[in-house]
Amino acid sequence: MATSYANSAQELFRTSGTSGASFTLRPEPRSIVTFQAAHCSSLAIPDFLADMPCDSFTPEELLDLLNDVFGTSHAMVMDDGDMRPGLRSVIRSSWDFGCLYGILRTTDGKFWDKYITGVTRRAEDSRRKDEVRRRAAMRGGYIAEPHLPPRRLWDLCSNRVLPACVLLFDLQNPYQEQYFWPVSHSWVATEDLAYVYTPINGRQWPVPIPAATTLEHVRVELLNLGARYVWLDVLCLRQRGEPSDEEKRVEEWKLDVPTIGSIFAHDLPCVTYFNGLGLPFDPSLESMSSERHWLNRVWTVQEATRNWLPGGLTGLEAENAAAFFRQYYAQAIPPSDFRDVISGWNYAVVALRERHCTTELDRVHSLAYILKCTTLPVYDERMPPEVAWAMLLKHLHPYSRAKVAIYHMEHFPEDDALLPSLSDFMRCEMHHNHHVYPDSALHLLNSSSLGTPEPGRYYQEVSAMGPVSLARVEQDGDSFFELYFLSGGRRLEQPLCRLQDQKVAGSFSSNTTYHILKVGVSSWIIAEVVGSCLVNGETASEVQKRGCILLWLAPERILSHLSRQIVVHSSKRDVVLERSSWIF
Repeated sequence: MATSYANSAQELFRTSGTSGASFTLRPEPRSIVTFQAAHCSSLAIPDFLADMPCDSFTPEELLDLLNDVFGTSHAMVMDDGDMRPGLRSVIRSSWDFGCLYGILRTTDGKFWDKYITGVTRRAEDSRRKDEVRRRAAMRGGYIAEPHLPPRRLWDLCSNRVLPACVLLFDLQNPYQEQYFWPVSHSWVATEDLAYVYTPINGRQWPVPIPAATTLEHVRVELLNLGARYVWLDVLCLRQRGEPSDEEKRVEEWKLDVPTIGSIFAHDLPCVTYFNGLGLPFDPSLESMSSERHWLNRVWTVQEATRNWLPGGLTGLEAENAAAFFRQYYAQAIPPSDFRDVISGWNYAVVALRERHCTTELDRVHSLAYILKCTTLPVYDERMPPEVAWAMLLKHLHPYSRAKVAIYHMEHFPEDDALLPSLSDFMRCEMHHNHHVYPDSALHLLNSSSLGTPEPGRYYQEVSAMGPVSLARVEQDGDSFFELYFLSGGRRLEQPLCRLQDQKVAGSFSSNTTYHILKVGVSSWIIAEVVGSCLVNGETASEVQKRGCILLWLAPERILSHLSRQIVVHSSKRDVVLERSSWIF
């Protein structure tokens, strides 16, 4: 029906609205995407109406138009006041009718008369308050509030991009009522893009959109799917434009790019275009093999959700369509146990290892919400990916960071670094059946370093044995380490225990003193003390990781033997399992 226009547009894709005038939107040229054919309602106004500048009206004409669109019959002078000053204020503004309609519609349309007086002042006040909040979210070079509402939203009914602070009822809880929907899409190749200056975003920047479609086609489809307000990156995230605007874009991206993940992390209905914004859905294997496909892009890892709607459906039978939704997309959604950082780690490594991105920096920033960061680094296009990764690790929750440290030990036991590099992260092999239980949280030593590019220094309060020495022994074809305690600078004659060398990793010297730190239930760090400093007013030892002992890999008899030996020796005065802070 949609593609043949066998019925009138009034019989197709209708939504309810106010009792005002009814409008039909019918994009041209005709699209094979079913929901892009037409939309009919009294809420979504056509472009010719939205584009009318408010200063082209007299107060009486503007009131007549508002009454017509909203289906009201308000007089210029009402019991609660004269609307003429408010209308004149709007006329003096630089608004067009679409902007005015979008702002007034946030009051449900029926009570706009009570809000017309001072509407321009209130909109400006909301903008100022939002800017204050965003400046406050940037603290010391990092983002202290990772769940900010978006800066802008596309109001589909007025066809205008408006400040979210003007549209959202509750800025403290912007995600609770599913007031707006995010749109996720794959970007087509640069040569297939058109850059469109449009009044929808006030012509602030050229909007990159596939040349094979238009924003009007996308608008009609989103309206037919049930959306009213949406977050769409090409319209709501400032894009590259005139050189004179680059400084403004760079400054906005510092905050807006890292917080994209929050928009998709709240189970809002999400419209997903797998083959490009507004383009027909193609589930073929050939399409999915393209590095531009939604399944093959880095940024979409954080945009996969179970609460989604497919965009671009044509209504035509397509080979592989059932397999696409049952298998391929299902694999892209985070697992149901996606609750802690290790579940996110497993999911992220698998999802990101083979995906494509415009820059490796995007690969790092797409991980922030997957790894449950409590604060966020800013987005700096000049920053090398490895530096950005080191900064990201500083923003993990302290307990999650401790899990990452143990996970790194298990994957790269020979590495003397406490936390993984970006390249190590991308080379991890999954241990699906192993659960990581840190002994305590791993805290950032100095929170003032959150906004700096330097690697973090961390401290952890854990139980420790020491001082000890390790000696490798070859006996009867077996290789193992003997662990000795030191007393008065001298090694005790009898070893505390023996460990098979495959359970111990690192580079050790029998002439060096070490401490064994119990950082996890079955994960121990072999550390060399290199100094000391104060942590929370108490002296803590600064250490360098030299190796590790992975007891969970050991046979039960070795694990129980080591545990028994620790219990026995901990009762002696010169061999004590002490809990204190250690700085890495």
